[in-house]
Amino acid sequence: MEFRKPSLEEREEFYLKRFDYRRAVRFVKRHDDSPVFAVKLGAASGIYRPEFEDRIRRRVNVLFLGPLLERYSPRELRRVFARYAPEGVYYWRNRVVDYALCRKCEYKRKRDYRACFGCRNFRGQELAFDIDQDTNGTLENAARASIFIRDDLPYSEKVIVYSGRGFHVHVFDEAAYSLGFEERKALANRYSDYIDPWVTAGNATLIRLPYTLNGLSGTVSVPVEDPLLFLRRNRSSANP
Repeated sequence: MEFRKPSLEEREEFYLKRFDYRRAVRFVKRHDDSPVFAVKLGAASGIYRPEFEDRIRRRVNVLFLGPLLERYSPRELRRVFARYAPEGVYYWRNRVVDYALCRKCEYKRKRDYRACFGCRNFRGQELAFDIDQDTNGTLENAARASIFIRDDLPYSEKVIVYSGRGFHVHVFDEAAYSLGFEERKALANRYSDYIDPWVTAGNATLIRLPYTLNGLSGTVSVPVEDPLLFLRRNRSSANP
């Protein structure tokens, strides 16, 4: 699979014309009926709209857009995301009673998400595993690791997603949402040879929205049943 960074124009064109908003919304609603979305502007790729230059210089690369589906139809997400032509589109793995309270929270501003687990506004966090190529040596090894983790976990609602540069394992069982910080940390340690433990332990709360474009690889994030078969079928393709 060939990777290349898509241009700003290609990123905008993708969200205006090719973004599969129906499937993206269907997927994220498995997590929450009012999901919170965020975008990364382009610090990692070095490609971003000129109006974001000041934000990038101040190291403000992530913009939380909030629960967009309360204001826009799924189709209108195309226009919203195209406005930013982002490096990546994400959703917040936390579930909360009132997101407006989180926007004012000093712990969220400090990215001290461990404090969320003791908050009365907190309703749980999606359990997820980030399995990338760098940690596992090759994309094929990352695919094998994602299959191993999915099949090893004692939950029933598990989905593997190709992230654009590796794989994510999403767990939607309600029992997994109620796991505490220490329980998540134990799972992160259990699979530490394969994953980014920061994500699983609950510290990194954003995860890429499937069916969106990865601005570092130029490939589209999609759920996959068989990651190895997916790689074989797409070995020589790149799709900005």
